[in-house]
Amino acid sequence: MQYSSLYGAMPRFCMKKKRTKNIILFVGKPTSETLLHLAELREKGVAPYSKARFARIRDGFEVKKMPAHLDLDIIVDFDNSSSIEKGISEIKENILCVTCRAEAHIPHFAQLIPHLKGLGLNLPDPSSLIASTDKLVMRKEFRDHEPSITPKFSIAPDATKETILKIEKKLGYPMIVKPVGLAQSLLVTIAYHRDELEKALKTVLKNISQVSDRTKKKGRQVVLVEQFLEGDQYSIDAYVNSKGRIRYCPIVYVKTGRSIGFDDFFGYQQMTPTKLLSASVKSAETVASESIRALGLTSSSAHVELLRTEDKGWKVIEVGPRVGGFRDSLYGLSYGIDHTRNDIEVRIDKKLRIPKRIKGYSAAMKIYSPKEGVIKSIIGIKKIQKLESFDRFEMGQKSVGDKAVFAKNGGSSVFNVILFNKNRSDLLADIRRLEKTVEIKVSKK
Repeated sequence: MQYSSLYGAMPRFCMKKKRTKNIILFVGKPTSETLLHLAELREKGVAPYSKARFARIRDGFEVKKMPAHLDLDIIVDFDNSSSIEKGISEIKENILCVTCRAEAHIPHFAQLIPHLKGLGLNLPDPSSLIASTDKLVMRKEFRDHEPSITPKFSIAPDATKETILKIEKKLGYPMIVKPVGLAQSLLVTIAYHRDELEKALKTVLKNISQVSDRTKKKGRQVVLVEQFLEGDQYSIDAYVNSKGRIRYCPIVYVKTGRSIGFDDFFGYQQMTPTKLLSASVKSAETVASESIRALGLTSSSAHVELLRTEDKGWKVIEVGPRVGGFRDSLYGLSYGIDHTRNDIEVRIDKKLRIPKRIKGYSAAMKIYSPKEGVIKSIIGIKKIQKLESFDRFEMGQKSVGDKAVFAKNGGSSVFNVILFNKNRSDLLADIRRLEKTVEIKVSKK
């Protein structure tokens, strides 16, 4: 276990005799934008941040660079109970709340929680976190609580003829093949017939270990196969307090890569506000609430992915015990919702601010190469930045020389961009301009 701090080898606030609950602890790496925003609240003297200190607890396999505005870095072995206990021993009585914003670190959060009991903290039950990150456990919880909210499913331990026949009999075609422990549509594939199912199962079983290691995703390496339903995809973020009360942010429309011609299910475009009627949004929230309660999730943010079908109504794809990707930007631009702040304050049962007045229309776009291979050139970046709706690039950007790989094969986007405009038609026009401008050229792998 190691400490590092902006104040030296041991932070000054750990040496005080008087114990003050002022540490906001992140499990895993918080983004630089998150830390900057909280530091700004601290500088402004906003409660409870005026005297707050920001800490992260992580394993030794992550990048060791100390981010700006982080006061304390704790390195532990999450598979070693004594290491965790030693790592938090100097600060645990100072902790105000604990949050985790990345799916890959939720299992670490679950391992940390037993060491924080008796401190008066509002924490989710570890079992609810595990259920939220293991798609098979999640589907079983949905089925036991309210089977109508989720598609039928089966598991595939292998790609043998016996396994395939069993799945065909239970589900019928088409069906979705996905690993139980990976996020962001990694290795997710659709199968319309037996040959495609066999190929998809072999691909996932072959690559799941490598992708899990690369994304530092712990958990079972099991393949889930579920009934494929036609419909439009949406998602919604929620806040669940210590008593289980759920409050929702506005719903977001998700256009998948498949809808624009990719044989892939990555979230190509997320956009809010939507044109759904209030009654339909209410129905979506009702189904989302059932899924959150099925998992027993409390004292947490929640990211719920939904499918709106014509004949079967709303279905839950999955629930994550965290804020959704790009939501700080989308909710902030379109509504003025401080998602980062609410994610902290729901964990200390403070009154949340969720303004609903529309300020404009925003979109987050994941740009993938139309072909896999080594990136030779990325054309159009400067033109994108001149669009009226351009707000910023978000997250890492691949460079020339990097490999472009589809999400279904374990890859990630070449770059991501956030757009905003007060007028929906102008935003849609700029999205069209972006699509016509960007050109990613690759060579064969």
